Amino acid sequence: MPTQHNLQSGMILGNYEIIRVLGEGSFGITYLARDTNLGMHVVIKEYFPSDFALRAEGSTIAPRGTFAQEYTKGKKRFQEEAQILARFNHPSIVRILNYFEACRRRPKMDTAPKLMRTLRRSPSGHPAGADVDTGLL
Repeated sequence: MPTQHNLQSGMILGNYEIIRVLGEGSFGITYLARDTNLGMHVVIKEYFPSDFALRAEGSTIAPRGTFAQEYTKGKKRFQEEAQILARFNHPSIVRILNYFEACRRRPKMDTAPKLMRTLRRSPSGHPAGADVDTGLL
């Protein structure tokens, strides 16, 4: 499942250490990570539209060629989704704990992962009440 454009295991983003890739789709990559302050597992959803972006250096993402406008529009929708989901507190909806941009070294180049946590495990086969966080695309 991991690809060349994913963040590598052991990479540190703020207070989070990447453990491994959980999954990826056309608009993002989901990672299992560890909150180094709290010592708990979390899930980080990174905005990475594979058709419109590429990994430039380290954790930096850059729009691919002429796709800067599409990349920016998608990033805005990604941010809006995080803000909307953060308002909900329901056992069937992933709970957003944090939203952050990890890398803003150059204009139009950044990473926009969002950190999510469930109140209860989804029907994905994980046991209910497990103390592991999960993400949503």
